[in-house]
Amino acid sequence: MIWSGRHRPHRRNTRELGTAALGNVSRCGGREGRMRWNMGVDYQQRWSARDSVAGFGHGLCDAWAAEYSAETGLDADDLVVIDPGNGFSYLFDLAGTLRGVSCSRAPRVVGVWGLSQPGAPGRDHNRMRGHPQPGRSGDDRGHLISCAAGGGYDINLVPMDAALNRGWSAEGSRFRALERKATATPGTLFFIRAVYQDSTDRPSRARCLASKTRRASSSCPMRR
Repeated sequence: MIWSGRHRPHRRNTRELGTAALGNVSRCGGREGRMRWNMGVDYQQRWSARDSVAGFGHGLCDAWAAEYSAETGLDADDLVVIDPGNGFSYLFDLAGTLRGVSCSRAPRVVGVWGLSQPGAPGRDHNRMRGHPQPGRSGDDRGHLISCAAGGGYDINLVPMDAALNRGWSAEGSRFRALERKATATPGTLFFIRAVYQDSTDRPSRARCLASKTRRASSSCPMRR
């Protein structure tokens, strides 16, 4: 597993920094202007203007990075793109851990994108035990990308409202429907942008999309 160099749109400069349990990491330094969450990212426009699926994903991480930086005022060196080897890329806030500085935020996932793929049979409950700690009473350790769609553990697990995670609420039912869509058709574009209202690693809401790679559709804003 390699820590890679600074990430910029359509260009990568890779250097080995060491090993980490999170996976392959590249710096995310691209900027497309400071955007507030309520302005949103025009996903359909980005999809229409893409040069490739990978190019769409790299641009998506850059837009998320600009948006998240505007929300938090973080140091740009804290944002990295992590490839844990499951076919998905995670924009991750290191929250000062790599630089050895204290930070009021918990390290946390900003967003994840990729193409669905058949998941491994069964679940490794030992890897799910103890991480992450529930944010509230009744929380699950929820998968951002479901195991059935190719998501794994570790960075892919977040504290999540049980009704949402298990499909018991209206928003949870919509979320599970998107997961089923991604699972039923391997190669489906699937992404989640997590949004936080505090300094914890528990998302307060998220914006999701699952679509065959011909077009971007079926978005699902959710609250947690």
